[in-house]
Amino acid sequence: MESMKQKFFRAAVPLVMLAVSAALSVFVYRLPQPVREPLPVLMYHHMVPDGQDCNDMTVTPGKFRSDLDAILAKGYTPVLPRELAAGDALPEKPILITFDDGYRSNYDLVYPILREYGVKACISIIVLMPDLPTDNFCTWNQLREMTASGLVEIGSHSYRLHNLGGDGGNFESGGANGVERRPNESDTDFQNRVLDDIQLSHDRIAGELGSVTCFAYPFGCSDPDAKTLVDELFPVTLMTMPKCADLAKGLHDLPRFTVTMKKNSCADHTSPARLHFHAGGRFVFNRSHFSLAAYFLLRTTIVPPLTFCQQSFKIVKRPPCEGFVSPGSPGSDRSR
Repeated sequence: MESMKQKFFRAAVPLVMLAVSAALSVFVYRLPQPVREPLPVLMYHHMVPDGQDCNDMTVTPGKFRSDLDAILAKGYTPVLPRELAAGDALPEKPILITFDDGYRSNYDLVYPILREYGVKACISIIVLMPDLPTDNFCTWNQLREMTASGLVEIGSHSYRLHNLGGDGGNFESGGANGVERRPNESDTDFQNRVLDDIQLSHDRIAGELGSVTCFAYPFGCSDPDAKTLVDELFPVTLMTMPKCADLAKGLHDLPRFTVTMKKNSCADHTSPARLHFHAGGRFVFNRSHFSLAAYFLLRTTIVPPLTFCQQSFKIVKRPPCEGFVSPGSPGSDRSR
């Protein structure tokens, strides 16, 4: 005959297991979300008709279509800066397509292709240009039309800090470029030349189009005296270093791959099975891939020294976004 002690243990064991499972569920729920996948950001500029000579700042419609075919075939989904800033869930493999300067070709040649493919892109404009009677850059009406489509987001590339004037808009080696402070420039002069320009670029786009989220640094040059204002005004900022963006580090100073007419590869850089690859050669366990029992085993016996899902640990050295090859130069692109 079963003793009272045996009956007690028989009844208690399920209750203890239920309590442990509930405690584990609460613990797992409170863990931070897994590190997000690296975000490739592509940087284009001007587009010229197929068959026309190209330089390092131009591509043809055929090249752009080929890029989009490769991007979509590998499962990438183009997103906009405002979607990043909103903090909502992103597609499994997001990618950000950007154009700098706001050339008229962005409306005449790029926009029809975006509509044809149904993909999104951000165009960061030199804001002075639509305020001028010029045929080489997009007008405010064209920018409004593209914005209304939902496929295009307009960002700032400064108002007139793109080395306009004597430098012809080109990078000046050894000099102050874009938002950079000039040698011995006073606070008042810097305010008038740079900070007021940044503010004006923001206000003009917001006034004409309703809002603005993104700022692309001219030439990829930043300056600590300007960065505070830029980060305050723009939730997303773009640089020019050729690597994937690590969204876990925030949305400012995102690097970008320059795209030219040279061969571009957008190979799959998905993580190993059941693991999330972290830009920089690291990966972390994803709690959603494990049962509670497996998780408890890992937590208590295999990796007790780790702060689980909070520390990443190096397994192999692998370049960020391996397989995503930029056709541009190996260094920073300062040309635009």
